[in-house]
Amino acid sequence: MTYGWVILVFLLVIAALVYLGVLNPDMLLPDKCVLSAGITCVDFEVEASRVVVILQNSFTESITINSVEMRDKNSGFSCFNSVGKEVKTDEKESFVILGCNNGDTGRKLNGELLVTFTKKVSGLPHVAQGSIISRVSGSSTSSSDICQNAESSGLCEGLDIVFGEGYMASCCSNYELCCWN
Repeated sequence: MTYGWVILVFLLVIAALVYLGVLNPDMLLPDKCVLSAGITCVDFEVEASRVVVILQNSFTESITINSVEMRDKNSGFSCFNSVGKEVKTDEKESFVILGCNNGDTGRKLNGELLVTFTKKVSGLPHVAQGSIISRVSGSSTSSSDICQNAESSGLCEGLDIVFGEGYMASCCSNYELCCWN
């Protein structure tokens, strides 16, 4: 009977640690970004208010990436970037998704990634579906603040250089800032 009590106490301690978040299984999962065949997620970064993904075209023809969307599986919140950017075979492009609500720094994000694209030859629309699991990294400035500061300082053209192509367009579509060319 003594062994039974020891096992019961051990299980209660483990249950208490899981309940208190000390042994959170989600925190043990590695960061990853995976998409269906044809488009490869080469690298990524998740911050509280934005997601940056670098995608590679693995098809044998050019494609136009029309939008990139990230949906948080836990909260249901989604954010997207409509881009319309051509990506040639084996070429890599960076996409910045603004207006996200990914939670506090350190939180583990479990998201669904949807990339809407069109093959150049057929012209038919397709959706590459995948997942993104990452710890939210810290950012001292929100995306809206970056866009506002760039517009106030007349530096909107530099947003694409510093933060990746499409950032200025995202400022325009999400915050109605830097909407001039």
